[in-house]
Amino acid sequence: MPTVTMRFSRAAPPTWRERWQTKTLIDYSLWICRLTHSPFSHVDLVLDDGNLLGSSNSPQAPIVRGNAAGVAVRPPDYQRFYTRRDVVIPTTPQRKKRFEAFCEAQLGKPFDTAALMPRQWLSPNFHDRDWHANAAWWCAELMTCATEAAPLLDWPIPGIKNRVTCADLILILAPLYDFSVAMQPIPGLELERWEQ
Repeated sequence: MPTVTMRFSRAAPPTWRERWQTKTLIDYSLWICRLTHSPFSHVDLVLDDGNLLGSSNSPQAPIVRGNAAGVAVRPPDYQRFYTRRDVVIPTTPQRKKRFEAFCEAQLGKPFDTAALMPRQWLSPNFHDRDWHANAAWWCAELMTCATEAAPLLDWPIPGIKNRVTCADLILILAPLYDFSVAMQPIPGLELERWEQ
């Protein structure tokens, strides 16, 4: 049976050298996790060849094709990870094809940096931002729109939200996958010493 696999992750904390080079002490992935009440700050689509397609603002990371500061196909080890888990969703061949086609059509688009601005992130105005807007992408919103385009769900995604996070997406997809299996380390993946 065909599947769509999404890899939820959190980047490893920056080393002291990386912090010095970028002149920042902030671990953005950790703060995204804390603000969204989730162990994950990022999500990518796992392609059949093992590469990852998603939206990330990591211009120093290697890419296979696309925009290094946006939607791109990246090698599976494009950065150091602290946590990685795969959500495997059984689906039909047609839905898998539509999901992947939607993501491929977004290649090259920029990362939605405005989504991370405190004015946007902490806004109480839930109608001021449409997470479906496709000029620029936040990772979880890209995967959620692909979920609608496929459609992986047989029902609409309800709710009034001005953003979709990894925590939201895991809950949206919950009826489609085995949570206890998804939260286990990925079989065959060699974990680095800092990974959980």
